[in-house]
Amino acid sequence: MKINLKNKLYLILFSFIIFSCAKREDVVYFNDSQNISTFVQENTPKIQINDKLKVSVYASDATTTTPFNLQSSSTNDTEGRTYIVDENGEIDMPILGKIFVKGLTRIESQKLIQEKVSFYIKNTSVNVAFADFKITVLGEVNTPGTKVLSSEKISIIDAIGLAGDLKINGVRNNIMVIRNTEGQIESHRVDLTSKEIFNSPVYYLAQNDVIYVEPNKSAIQNASSTKTITIVASIIGVLLSLTTIITRL
Repeated sequence: MKINLKNKLYLILFSFIIFSCAKREDVVYFNDSQNISTFVQENTPKIQINDKLKVSVYASDATTTTPFNLQSSSTNDTEGRTYIVDENGEIDMPILGKIFVKGLTRIESQKLIQEKVSFYIKNTSVNVAFADFKITVLGEVNTPGTKVLSSEKISIIDAIGLAGDLKINGVRNNIMVIRNTEGQIESHRVDLTSKEIFNSPVYYLAQNDVIYVEPNKSAIQNASSTKTITIVASIIGVLLSLTTIITRL
């Protein structure tokens, strides 16, 4: 009976270790993919209210574009001017006045502004860029937070990479992407363990997207019962020691 008690205690410890181990398919990315061949759904971000746009106007004679490029009377930045899209979906440019850009892509707004500038200056080129294209990654990643990007084309995989990858306790098959489209909040779920992620409408992110990686059951249980586990482990340790002493008597 003394030996059976000791064996039972070891069995409890062994079972705890076995059931706490993660399965390979829960951790490895794209584990169902063999020679992936698919077309990724493109997502070109549309300009939204409160977006910041940097508009730069270029011409062979730089002095002719100065009114369009100067940030303010206190600066001498000739590489572009930043505008905030107002509640009407417009930006207010010098000389050109208000231009409706909400719902346009960056390239579409570029062409529209260039058409208007060409009435005043010939042989010009215009560049429009998002001045505050950012995404936020929260939850079980190594470096959560808001990431300000220099490019508007970023995939969810790129974003997770910028956040230092998922922690081992992050749920990889149920990642949430929250998107605000003209005031309407949408949520999507993606599975990093499956190649189907490449077919997701949120594979390419839009400005201000939020990615949330939830903790797995083990992490939740550990967070809520750390003290209990410590106490139980201490008791088991004491019982094992006592059992060892008793069996040697």
